[in-house]
Amino acid sequence: MENLKTIEDCAIATGRDPKIQPEVSHLLKKDRKKVIADYWLPIVIEAINKSIPPDWANGLEPKYSIWFNVVEDKNKPSGFGLSYLDYVGTDTDTIVGSRLTFRSIPGLKYAWKQFPDLFEEVYL
Repeated sequence: MENLKTIEDCAIATGRDPKIQPEVSHLLKKDRKKVIADYWLPIVIEAINKSIPPDWANGLEPKYSIWFNVVEDKNKPSGFGLSYLDYVGTDTDTIVGSRLTFRSIPGLKYAWKQFPDLFEEVYL
């Protein structure tokens, strides 16, 4: 993971051209960063997961997603925080898309530490 310092590193690690981004010129300026972040976040997670997607047919394989607790402060009036959850259940419901699921807690923590602005843009 330590070789994944930038979004460009993640693109290259997953076989993508880091210069290719979604076309956003037709969007309002205020919406462009969010759309670009929505494009890059699954790529970052894929790179951290070493391009091995979670096996949704294997209920014994752990899967992790970031859960944000919103905590207000003067810099972020809407708040923003991080926690993670290790959840074991017997039903088949999911509220997290598979492209936003980590295969390990260290990978999840690394993504948050290395790419906090990307998560903030997507989730706030």
